[in-house]
Amino acid sequence: RQSGVGALIRRFFWSALCSAEPAVTVRQVGLKQQPAGDAKAVATVAAGTAVDVVKREGAWVQLKAGSDTGWTKLFDVKMGTGAAAPPGPSWSVNP
Repeated sequence: RQSGVGALIRRFFWSALCSAEPAVTVRQVGLKQQPAGDAKAVATVAAGTAVDVVKREGAWVQLKAGSDTGWTKLFDVKMGTGAAAPPGPSWSVNP
């Protein structure tokens, strides 16, 4: 068994690699094979779908949605477990 700072750092990075952050898609999302606009599309995920953010790379996030895994832009998801907001303005006017 290892101890000390090195073991602590390895444990921290291992737990970060193994954990996923819950999120919800805010619009229909086309998942890409790689984090690039011209990458091959691998799946489509409907708006309001609960997903897991597996990895972040710049403005891109790798999502796992059911059996599908792929990349999309960060602004296509809302982080957290709450339901996606309905389309349209998030405010209302009382008469």
